[in-house]
Parts: sequence; structure tokens; C-alpha cells
Amino acid sequence: MKVLLAAAILLSGSAAAQTSGPLFEKPFLVERTIEETAGGDTYTSTSKEYWGGSWLVAVRQGEDRTVIDFARREIQEISVTKGTYWTLSFSRMRELRERLHRAENEDVARPSARPADAPVPRILVEELAPQSARSARPGSPARLPQAIRSDRPGEPAGPTRRGFRARVDSASGATLEAWVDDSVVLGAGALDALAVFEKEELGPVDGRGEPGPADLADAVRRKAGGALSVLVKRETGASAAFRVEDRVTRITPLAMFPARLVTIPEGLRRVASPLEVMVSYAEEEAALKRRGR
Repeated sequence: MKVLLAAAILLSGSAAAQTSGPLFEKPFLVERTIEETAGGDTYTSTSKEYWGGSWLVAVRQGEDRTVIDFARREIQEISVTKGTYWTLSFSRMRELRERLHRAENEDVARPSARPADAPVPRILVEELAPQSARSARPGSPARLPQAIRSDRPGEPAGPTRRGFRARVDSASGATLEAWVDDSVVLGAGALDALAVFEKEELGPVDGRGEPGPADLADAVRRKAGGALSVLVKRETGASAAFRVEDRVTRITPLAMFPARLVTIPEGLRRVASPLEVMVSYAEEEAALKRRGR
């Protein structure tokens, strides 16, 4: 599920259902690599993402895949290797994350709630100078993906790549840097749908009401006019204790979205999601601690 970060939110109703056509009119394939560094250790994962219609499907080894259905507001994990699948709605995922946070932090002092009249910290987005984008990391230009090139008369054949930095205007605010490729531009409906999903999946649940990584990613996409992010770097914690680098390695246009990927193969058994299992265990442990006091 973390692989779907890049592609990194609470609206009333389905943003996809409010559009008259498909969210992603021209299907395309995105190949990406994500590196997460925490506590000195680095973890790397890769995936292929198929974007088309109202779906985003991340395929891993074999035919194992995560299906995000923006029209139905559901996420589904299909594991062909295990012969299982599970399904969660966006709202159910949010509820489970909140319950897990409460169960795991019963003995931790809760952060003071933000006063009702206190302003929410702003998200500041600045466009990086071209030389800053090129020098952000050695070898960055060569490692950016081959763009989908326009075939429409009168439009430039080459992509335009721009860099942005977003941060929360507070002492403890997170930061995010992203480089976008203007050859792939998402419409308003797609931006809203991604925002809904990312906030359910990544939005803060600690009750402080501060913007999180999903808000930063959404702010950059909108500042960039919907251009697809091809390199995202974000840091949290003192001295960048937790870092994520999400790098798109290739973008390929598709003649047709592979609809078979959103179909559950016959014979698979429905199971509880890992998040549901974690919540059940955490709440049982919290109950035992309370009885032992």
C-alpha cells in the first residue's frame, strides 16, 4: 500500500462519481521505486501502476496487486500467490487507523487539542529554480523517466520538468520536494479523487489537525497544474529521521487499460485485511492492560 504514495483526502461523497467521464481518460503505465529510510535502515520496493478509467492498480511480483477504485471509494488487495483477497472502503480504512492509534497510545499523553479559533498551519509551496532541480541530487536528470510525448498538432514534443518544495508553516511541520512532468497532466476530478484516497490512507490521526504528507503532495500537484510527480522526497522528524524517496523510472502510454487486473480471480478466499488484524490485536492488548491496573 505504501507503493501508492506517490501517486500521494477527505471530501463529502465520491469525487470520481461527481465527474461525467473517466478520471484517467488515456490509460498509462507508471513504473516506480520507493526507498524508505528509518533508524539508519533503508527499505526498497518497486511496482508497476496501471492508471485508467477510475482505477489505479499497483502490481507486484506475479499477479499480486493493490486495486484502488476511486468510483467505489474502495481499496482491494488481491494476492494470487496466497490465494486470498481483502477489501476496505476508504472510510473504513480511516476508522481503523484512528482505532489503532488510540489503542497503541493509551498510555501516552495526548497532544493538546488545537483551540477551535486557532488557525490551521498554512502549506507553503515554492517553485524551485531550474538549477536547483538539476542539482538536487547527483544524476537526477538522467534518472527521470522517459515522458509520454504529445502527438497533438501544435503542442511541444518534449516534456517540461519543474521542481517544487512544500512545507507546513509550523515549527514541527514536514517538508516535501517533488519534480513533475508536464507531459502527463491529471484533471480536476483525478486530483480530487487522489486527495480523498491519500488523506484516508496517509492523513494524520493524532487529533492535532495539522496538515500531513498527503496535504503537501496534493498542494504540489495543484500548484503544478495537475502535472504528474516523477520524483518525490519527503522528510519528517528531527534530523530527517524518516525519509522517503519515490522515483518514477518509466511512463508508458497504453492502448487499453487491462481490465482483468480489477477482477478477482476465481477460487480466491476473502480474508481480513492486515489493518483489521492489527486493530483487533492492539485493542485486546489495551483491554488487558486496563484490567491489570
